[in-house]
Amino acid sequence: MILRSSNLEAAKHVAQKLKGTLEQFQFSVVGKVTASFGVTAFRAGEDFNTLLSRADKALYLAKKNGRNRVESIT
Repeated sequence: MILRSSNLEAAKHVAQKLKGTLEQFQFSVVGKVTASFGVTAFRAGEDFNTLLSRADKALYLAKKNGRNRVESIT
C-alpha cells in the first residue's frame, strides 16, 4: 500500500490499525488470521525498486521478530 502525503509514523499507525482490525475479524472459513507489515518511507531521489526492497526487508524483520507485527526501516 502506498500512502501519499504521509510520513513514516502515520504509515505505521495505519499498518497497526489494519493489523488490529484483521486479528479481531472472524473469517467464516479459516477463523482468525494475523498479518505482519513492513513499513518504510520514500527517500528523495530513490527509485521504486529501492523503496520496495526496504519495505520487504521490514516485512521479513516483522516475521523474524515473531509475526503479527509492524516493523519499519528508515
